[in-house]
Amino acid sequence: DYGRGQVVSYRYASVDGKAFPQVRLDHIVVAPSGTVTMDRDHALTTAISGSTATFRDGVLTVNGIRYEMALIPPGEFQMGSASPEANDNERPVHTVRISRPFWFGRTEVTQELFQAIAGYNPSKFKNGPQLPVEHAHWEEFHGFIQSLNQMLGGNAFRLPTEAEWEYACRAGTTGDRYGEIDAVAWY
Repeated sequence: DYGRGQVVSYRYASVDGKAFPQVRLDHIVVAPSGTVTMDRDHALTTAISGSTATFRDGVLTVNGIRYEMALIPPGEFQMGSASPEANDNERPVHTVRISRPFWFGRTEVTQELFQAIAGYNPSKFKNGPQLPVEHAHWEEFHGFIQSLNQMLGGNAFRLPTEAEWEYACRAGTTGDRYGEIDAVAWY
């Protein structure tokens, strides 16, 4: 751990193209080299893992952990809601065109997948490795995706846009929900 005002310089590189060195600042992967001036107390950690990751035919595998994804085809849909229950930022309903197909997780990111990629589990409820990560900040998921892309050697993965997320979740339906809410959600 480093205290406020301390300057830390670092640099890392891949080892034989097999290991994935990472520097994390408060659990977020940072660039391969740089200087950080601590604006408060931070945890700056380094790790080298021999993680193996592949993505083939909609299946992401990291250290033997499988995560299935669905290919969402391009298309057009009505985004938003006119329902009295809708928030102001969901109005007005408007036509959105998704021009390219994209991969979308069949489930939420599991705790075991997050652990295999990020090296830690931010979840509060750790009652099973197949349960979703339910307590992570946007920055943590951004770091998770950076780590995954580094493992795979590219920039294939990213968070979906709001439109992509709604399009995938609607799954071709046109109503405010794709079924009775008690059957599809805990709320």
